Amino acid sequence: MTVQDTGIAGGEQAAALAPVRAHLLGAARAEADRILGQARDQAAATLRQARRDAEEAVRQARERGQAETATTAAAERRRGREQARSIVLGAQRETHEELRGQVLAA
Repeated sequence: MTVQDTGIAGGEQAAALAPVRAHLLGAARAEADRILGQARDQAAATLRQARRDAEEAVRQARERGQAETATTAAAERRRGREQARSIVLGAQRETHEELRGQVLAA
């Protein structure tokens, strides 16, 4: 439909449609505000979940690290005990050989 079809001049048509235009613009702004609010809420929820996930990952890593440290420390202690035992047995063997040599020489 054109201006000639309605018999309304261009300025009059714009003036007549101004309330419709304003209503549509207001509705569009309200919808945009609603969508933006939902997006902000969703972003905040996602951020909260990401923080919880990160805290849980850190907690688990800390626990694994402590467990690995305990395992490593136990292994180091075991190696230390084995080395000490080896040294003691070596010293005992040397002493035994030395005493045996003395006994055979006598």
